[in-house]
Amino acid sequence: PVPTRHLDMVYTHARYSDKAFMGSVTDPANAADSVAMAEIVFGKESIRETPALLSLINVSSPRRYDDRMLGCVKVYAKARQALLITPFLMAGAMSPASLAGTMALQNAEALAGIALAQMITPGLPVIYGSFMTNLDLQSGATVFGSPESQLTLMTLAQLAASYKLPFRSGGTFTSAKLPDAQAGYESVQVMLPAVQAQTNFILHAAGWLESGLVAGYEKFVIDCEV
Repeated sequence: PVPTRHLDMVYTHARYSDKAFMGSVTDPANAADSVAMAEIVFGKESIRETPALLSLINVSSPRRYDDRMLGCVKVYAKARQALLITPFLMAGAMSPASLAGTMALQNAEALAGIALAQMITPGLPVIYGSFMTNLDLQSGATVFGSPESQLTLMTLAQLAASYKLPFRSGGTFTSAKLPDAQAGYESVQVMLPAVQAQTNFILHAAGWLESGLVAGYEKFVIDCEV
């Protein structure tokens, strides 16, 4: 059920994971519930010293954080829980078609969220996130696994390193609907530069299909093997 969905999610994370896990960001109240559950499991003082939650804050590009995300930033930052600040840019739609323009916007959006988190709680653990793709300007469809996203990933990883911040990117992205040859080469074209860029946190590392609309069990197994 929707009212308890976030509780079920956090319960499952806490029970079956031995790593820091993502809290809910669907609403500030749900974020507060996530923190409360983590405090019950790990102890209030313990999670303030060693964060148990790493929650994903998405920017409503271009250049906007909505009330829900800002509220969640405040909740998690005040509880000293780590944040993953990630602009989601589609070049040619939500950002300039040029790579230089898209990377400039991505950097500004990420740093704005990181700065806010640091203003609330100085020294808060944060990850500089990047999630960039582009449009097929002929069809208007979102394209994953493109050369543009690879170049952007490599450049932004260097920017994050210059700020001395850990870097997040994807992943085995593909626009393919099946775990076929297209899925294979598109996924490798994104995962390889992510590894070469020494990405600290790779999200969507396995199972991605059809531009993120589908999680494929077969694809998950193949990605893990590769």
